[in-house]
Amino acid sequence: LRHNEKYRELYDGLSETAAEALSPFSAFASWPVECLLKAEAFKDVDRLILEWLYGRLMAEDVTEKVGNLSMADICELRSRTHFGRTYAGEYALFRAAMVVIGSMKYHFSGSLPTMKKEYSESWYTVDRGYRDFYLAYDGLEADEKLEKLRQLVENIYTNEYMGHLLPAWNEALLLAGNFSGMNEEKDFFKTYLAEEKEKTMVIISDGLRYEAGRELYDRLLMDEKASAEMDTMTATLPSYTRLGMAALLPHDRLELKGCGKNMQEQADGTYCVSLAFRSRVLSLHVPQSGVYQMADLHKMKKEELRNAFNGKQLIYVYQDQVDEAGENKPDDVLSACERAVEEIYTFIRRMSGSANVHKFMVTADHGFLYKRDGFSESEKIESLSDEESVVKRRYILAKKPVLRDGVCHMAMKDILGGSDDKIVSFPYGLHVFKASGSLSYVHGGSSPQELIIPLVTVKMERAHVDTKTAGLTLLTPISRVTSKFVSLEFLQSEPVTAETKAAEYLVYFLSSENEKVSTDAKITADSESEEPDKRRRSVTLRLKDNYYFDRDRTYYLEVVDTRTGVAILHQPLSIELAIQNRFGF
Repeated sequence: LRHNEKYRELYDGLSETAAEALSPFSAFASWPVECLLKAEAFKDVDRLILEWLYGRLMAEDVTEKVGNLSMADICELRSRTHFGRTYAGEYALFRAAMVVIGSMKYHFSGSLPTMKKEYSESWYTVDRGYRDFYLAYDGLEADEKLEKLRQLVENIYTNEYMGHLLPAWNEALLLAGNFSGMNEEKDFFKTYLAEEKEKTMVIISDGLRYEAGRELYDRLLMDEKASAEMDTMTATLPSYTRLGMAALLPHDRLELKGCGKNMQEQADGTYCVSLAFRSRVLSLHVPQSGVYQMADLHKMKKEELRNAFNGKQLIYVYQDQVDEAGENKPDDVLSACERAVEEIYTFIRRMSGSANVHKFMVTADHGFLYKRDGFSESEKIESLSDEESVVKRRYILAKKPVLRDGVCHMAMKDILGGSDDKIVSFPYGLHVFKASGSLSYVHGGSSPQELIIPLVTVKMERAHVDTKTAGLTLLTPISRVTSKFVSLEFLQSEPVTAETKAAEYLVYFLSSENEKVSTDAKITADSESEEPDKRRRSVTLRLKDNYYFDRDRTYYLEVVDTRTGVAILHQPLSIELAIQNRFGF
């Protein structure tokens, strides 16, 4: 009943009735967790497993294993079970918490390029875990236990992760004195587009920090029509919208003209504050170009898109999901990252199919820092008040440095080149300056989260591509079935990679007359693990009631790819059950 969609509700009722009489929560409470992992009969089993996981998390232990399963493996496996799906939010929350708590193992040191590489390959996962934690947390009903876990995650993220990462990063930055050799945002056009011959669409997402861009990259790797490459760039410091948008345009000179409220971010003398000005700068370097807001392109029909892009060589498209949410509704910025990734992905698919554009580059003007409980507004970091200064939460631009404890500074001429005599001052750690604006969403400073921006290069196939999908191998020897309930174990043949896509399979028994004689079960082959044990999948099939199984007939174990409808396994076997009458006795 549990595996049959038609009868699952009936099973839930039966399970609940049995639980009222048997009290499985109390009965199993003293059992070792390894005895519960394969049990699916009662909802209370998952409650007990979650209790165990919660205890390990609150003890700040994320390394314990049960057999060969890590705690994250347990969350993944149980969230796929019948009652585990009910607690999918809790399992997702715990998996994300493990990532943040596990950040205490990191040691932050090295040169600036080395630390940038470490962040882009490993450390960024903590920011992703923190975002995933709150996305799951906000979807659950808060209680005392979850609040304690939230406080633990917040404390570790603040003190153990960012509290150590930012000072180490800024030490390396000050030692380097500039961003030379760091693949700078201001060199984007010269490095990637100046010699490009293929029609290219550049998507610039305001505030899409690296970890969100990496999520987009991971999503594209699963698309059979896409090939994607991931890189990073270093945003300009201070890392804010108008300067970042100007830096991404073609230019020979990038300047901050004037000072205070009258300061302008100029590319070759043009103030790049609006779409019209950006279009002017782009067209001077690439006459066959266009500049658009993504929201406007959404409204166009296929024919309008093709007409708009006809003859265009380079197209800049601007998205404003993340920064808009951060500035106006800070607690929504994490879900805005999710929406931005989804919007960009579907936009690329649509432009490839409807607008004859097949090469895309996705990047951002800057990243951001976010902390649900906010950043401390230290008394030591007082801001300047003269009219020639620009004072923001994470930076101050002025003719002189801010000489306070916990404040660093760099000359703008060392960042942008030229002869700019302004100085940018920025916090050494997590502090912010006294200024207007949110205390939970901030940007403009020097942290990796603010400075390291994604660069995802995507090529969409113009025609249908036959791609390799992850296969399944039957591990359970079977030539004869003697029971109504049959458990089978499969191995996903290889991990999901850029070359091997995820697949879904349907498993059931079939008669020689092509009649299903069992329930069916779905197996999703989507594991990216290199370890075979983590790619094992188990299902239980139930032979149909009131069916006479002739011992002389041949039956088949059928495994079908749900996408293609092609059977990847058609294994003959015999079914030898006791003869049943039509009532199933």
